[in-house]
Amino acid sequence: MRNAALVPSLLLLAASVLSAASDESEPAAGQIRLMFTHTEGYAVEEKVTSGTNYDWQDDDAGAFGGGLQYIVPISTDPRPLIWGFEVMYQRTEVEPDGYSGGFNNTDSETFEYSTLTLGGIFGWRFTQPLSARIDLIGEFQAMAGVTALSGQISDDTGGSDSGIGYGLDGSVRMLLGLQESGWMAAVSVGARGGYATLDLDHQSYTSELTLDRSGLEIALFLGMDL
Repeated sequence: MRNAALVPSLLLLAASVLSAASDESEPAAGQIRLMFTHTEGYAVEEKVTSGTNYDWQDDDAGAFGGGLQYIVPISTDPRPLIWGFEVMYQRTEVEPDGYSGGFNNTDSETFEYSTLTLGGIFGWRFTQPLSARIDLIGEFQAMAGVTALSGQISDDTGGSDSGIGYGLDGSVRMLLGLQESGWMAAVSVGARGGYATLDLDHQSYTSELTLDRSGLEIALFLGMDL
């Protein structure tokens, strides 16, 4: 009788071991996420062909943007390392109060620019749901990427000049939110920095804009498992 009772117990144990092995062999799910961001805008320094440099005063307006992020855990560990990439588009307009050297912006000169950044991501998911029930998801992310920039300077006299530039961008952020049944919503807070250059042809002279920024980054994420 004891042997007969032992058989079902062994079968249950074998089924549990096979189920655990099957779960461990399943690949980690990637997530696709919508991003909505606010970052510091670029501070502008202009160098004209005469060799004179002008810092634009009070020009660092904030920049709103949106994009996509794709994140994949490296393993099925409950707290895995993660990797991925993101693409983000931003557009903003800068109107300086004046320029270094005591010059005023008498012509209401504005600089409107758009950026497209493609970046790689590496980080750590320090918490995530272990079931389909709603629970916390949290990550530390570091992003490094390249930026393409298109900009145009115009003023109230009707003149305008445009150009294309390139640069580097980076960010470190902490993300925290909720996830349930493969859907997630989260916010992140971090620091973002970037550097770019842009050449402009003003017909009678040329100028090079040097753009740099560093400051707070805030983002909202809405995503789903793939």
